[in-house]
Amino acid sequence: MERPALIGRAFFNMPISSFSIVSLIACELNSRNPATVLDVGCGSGFYGAVVRQYVDMGVGEKTKLEGIEPFVDYKNANWRHYNMVWVRPIRAHLEDFARSSLYDCILFLDVIEHMNRAEGFEILVKLIEHLTPGGILLVSTPGEWVPQQAEYGNELEIHRAFYEPLDFMRMGFVILKDGHIKDQFNQKMTVAKFTNSVLHNE
Repeated sequence: MERPALIGRAFFNMPISSFSIVSLIACELNSRNPATVLDVGCGSGFYGAVVRQYVDMGVGEKTKLEGIEPFVDYKNANWRHYNMVWVRPIRAHLEDFARSSLYDCILFLDVIEHMNRAEGFEILVKLIEHLTPGGILLVSTPGEWVPQQAEYGNELEIHRAFYEPLDFMRMGFVILKDGHIKDQFNQKMTVAKFTNSVLHNE
């Protein structure tokens, strides 16, 4: 693989999440201390390492951690942090999900922009259905439109849609980071959290 360009301390055309949201996601994971985590579109598996560090506190693997990643070429040593990585399309996997497969935390980080809006909202609904009572869904996406074509031979890296904070708020999400505002890293990223208040997913 060619290395991504480093411009103004920001990565462009990348198969990874923005570095500017790492501390926020780590804090959410640490405070929630989930027993089960699903990392949707886990890519290089960076957040698998984050879960083991800030939920399991670097000792053992008490958290049941699963990932979904359609592009097998992203497999690397980080994947060993997961109990299972399902190498298949996200939508197909969610359609096959047993309704009893519930998670305390679902990560959907820098993935939704690779889906058109109809598919993106459909996937959000399906993910919410697989939260435990009180479980959370964390979503991140660029706070401005960033064109991107296929990268690393992966057509799934194409950016297909832009999502505003209001799009998530209309679905009951709370905005943790407003992508309209540049952060201390000169990045514009939106981070949204949905908390499942339903007692049981029927």
